[in-house]
Amino acid sequence: MIMIVSTVLQMKLNLEIRNKNLENYPMIINKESGFTIIEVLFAMALFSVGLFAISMMQAHFAKGLADSRSIVHATDVGMNKIDELSDLSGSDADLTDGNHFEQNIDYNRPYNVSWNVDKKTNGILEVKVTVSWSESGKNHSLSFPWVRSW
Repeated sequence: MIMIVSTVLQMKLNLEIRNKNLENYPMIINKESGFTIIEVLFAMALFSVGLFAISMMQAHFAKGLADSRSIVHATDVGMNKIDELSDLSGSDADLTDGNHFEQNIDYNRPYNVSWNVDKKTNGILEVKVTVSWSESGKNHSLSFPWVRSW
């Protein structure tokens, strides 16, 4: 017990001596804190460049989504035309040799649907359905070759 008390007293004495020594050497303390105006402006500029890049990516993705939607709609229009033609008999007017055309207004946009029929002598009917549309001043088209017997 006496040993513990003497150890505690020794530690207290050492601490007091250390504190007195530190008083002889005053520390320089910077009382200013915060950011300079240059640092704040630089951070704002960096943040705005990052936001601009994200907004540009957003616009790019939105355009890609619109283009994909148009392609999916055109594919649906073309597949519907193939289904319609596959239900017809080989002697139907829409399956005569040559080019055929119609305009489809599905999906609130005009899609031009054309199909070229080529009757082969071996009883094979080759049909190429093409769907075309205009978007943002550019012309687009998809083609779907199809073969059946007549």
